[in-house]
Amino acid sequence: MKAGPEFILQCNQNSFIEEVMYVREKLDVRSLVNQPLLFCISPEYLEAGRRFVEAIRWSGKAQYFDLEILLNDEKHLFTFSGVLLRDHIILVAQRALPKENPELPVTQLVAEEVENTLAEPAEMTQTENEAEVTVWELLEEMSRLNNELINTKRDLVRKSMELERLQEQLKKR
Repeated sequence: MKAGPEFILQCNQNSFIEEVMYVREKLDVRSLVNQPLLFCISPEYLEAGRRFVEAIRWSGKAQYFDLEILLNDEKHLFTFSGVLLRDHIILVAQRALPKENPELPVTQLVAEEVENTLAEPAEMTQTENEAEVTVWELLEEMSRLNNELINTKRDLVRKSMELERLQEQLKKR
């Protein structure tokens, strides 16, 4: 079974949340709308949130950032990926996997992760690979649909102008 997103947010380039584009049924993220993303992150994760937003601004995308979001005064840990599309940032959140050693300080966890990465070549598990494909396929499909919508609107404007021109010709007769 593929792990799907819990919610998808649309933000402006300043990471101000404009719209909830998708939400899984049992999660209420409406309180995030009209808030800067960093205001929605718990204090312990603010620095990670700042790095996440900066990574999107500088490279156009960022993935696998664990951020704790405050929803209805409760903390929820999600893994975020984001992409810059035209003048919007699209954020996809999935439930974060529980840490193997939650009692270890964050710096020690990072040090262990770096050591493990250097010790053996990086290989994605089947589930991680499927989740990444799902997120990026979803973003590509949204981009394709957005382009299709823009082209359809252009065609509609052209047809409307042609119809007005023909109506004018009929009136002249």
